[in-house]
Amino acid sequence: MTTTVDLSKWLGGRLQAKTLLYVVGALVLLGAAVLAGGLIVLRLGGATPAGAGAAQLAAATATPFPSPTPTPLPPTPTPVIVVAPPPAAGEPAPTPVPARVTVVWTNNEVGVYLRSEPGSVILLAMPNGEQVILTGETSEYGSITWYKVNYQGIEGWVADKFVYEVDGDFQRLEESTWLFKALEGGLDSYLWAGTPYYILQTQEREEDGRPLTWVAIRLPDGRVGWIKQW
Repeated sequence: MTTTVDLSKWLGGRLQAKTLLYVVGALVLLGAAVLAGGLIVLRLGGATPAGAGAAQLAAATATPFPSPTPTPLPPTPTPVIVVAPPPAAGEPAPTPVPARVTVVWTNNEVGVYLRSEPGSVILLAMPNGEQVILTGETSEYGSITWYKVNYQGIEGWVADKFVYEVDGDFQRLEESTWLFKALEGGLDSYLWAGTPYYILQTQEREEDGRPLTWVAIRLPDGRVGWIKQW
């Protein structure tokens, strides 16, 4: 028995089967491409493995330490220079007054002796109220302390009871006069010319029809009294 095959039908079936295979293969490839593209999109969009995501989340949520703000330095103060005004026209410039000076004084007319050595030869007599410079040397002689001084370039020794340190603005008597214990009171002692003193106060009075100034003074030895000035 002989079977007759229609060649055209057989070829047509073969072509349809091959075409179907091609279509199925293309769909498989297309699905694979779509799946790969989705994974790529997900990865680009931020999808990461669980461990990496946790690390990135921790890094993103960690609070950064603020940078220290430098404290500006205070501005340097501008020095203020105070210039004393010059004396007015016709007024003499003030003379600086030394804080403390050393003077010699005794209550006699001759003044104070300057000796070559303690208790030795007299070199000269220094008027009351004269300034001297202490050299720093001292000596004990005859139960008295002696100071070595320089008086107008001459060095010698003076007993300590005649040496006084006074303020630089002390005054000196121009003439000998009496020291009164109180205003219009009893006599204290007689003061010789050159005696150093400080003025405490003054009062204007009249005596024998003439204006008179009573001056309260303090002496280097601490005594206080009044003197008259016409």
